[in-house]
Amino acid sequence: MNYAIETRELSFSFRNGFPVVDRLSLQVPMGSIYGFLGPNGAGKTTTIRMLTGMLLSDRDNIFINGASLQKSIPQVFEKIGALIENPSLYLHLTAIENLRMITTLRGLPKARMDAVLEIVGLTGAARRKVKEFSLGMKQRLGIAMALLPDPSLLILDEPANGLDPSGIIEIRELLKRLNSEGKTIFVSSHLLAEIEKTCTHIGVIHKGSLRYQDTLEAMQQTASASGEVVFRIPAAAERLVNLQGHHPDCRQVGTDEVLFPFAKREDVALLNQQLVGAGVPVEGIQVRGGLEDWFMRLTQKN
Repeated sequence: MNYAIETRELSFSFRNGFPVVDRLSLQVPMGSIYGFLGPNGAGKTTTIRMLTGMLLSDRDNIFINGASLQKSIPQVFEKIGALIENPSLYLHLTAIENLRMITTLRGLPKARMDAVLEIVGLTGAARRKVKEFSLGMKQRLGIAMALLPDPSLLILDEPANGLDPSGIIEIRELLKRLNSEGKTIFVSSHLLAEIEKTCTHIGVIHKGSLRYQDTLEAMQQTASASGEVVFRIPAAAERLVNLQGHHPDCRQVGTDEVLFPFAKREDVALLNQQLVGAGVPVEGIQVRGGLEDWFMRLTQKN
């Protein structure tokens, strides 16, 4: 498989020697939207700074579109657009003036300015002062700046951070549209629900190390396989021995509550049908697990 980003046991420590990134091996398929997921302080931004050359690895172990980053600087950046943390904007200038600064500094065609403003939906605000922009508009302008060189790879660090629900939806739809036009997108986030709605591939980082990496579909299957469901059953203690005869893994967790593990969500309906068919009165069902619980367990391991 061809990778837009590949790292091989990437590590980085600051002067105190504490590893911020610890033997990280990422594989970002070309054409994917790769969600780089982890809690705050997990090492996401440090990794992105290494991928964009802002922090240097002491080994030749970062590859962009199959080429060594270390050996391809600065040419490699012609195919990369990046937005790291908050966009650096001149608030007293207009949107078009901010873009003109970038095209002048990087020697890019000025014709791209109108094109990227249209892509991010800011054509009507091109001549407005950036200080008048909402946070979502500023984020979209930052993405427009990253798109100026027409990159094949877009690297975004928490682009939805701090946005209201409408701003988050705007960024989500923009990323999907850019991906449909052929761009590979590497996006970091601590928002599990947003990653699930946006991405095709997932990598989970915690305390600098990669805890999980696969497709979104595989992650959902893995998460659902670790689910639990609690049935509210009157006089549960009296029924428990009989229940455990048919379901050895069940256990009582409350006065009238019995917990059953399940592998797939469809198993919950089947289990309910079996219990009712056996004459067990079910007064309520509470499903636990799923992606959020799976993610919490994954990132709470030492």
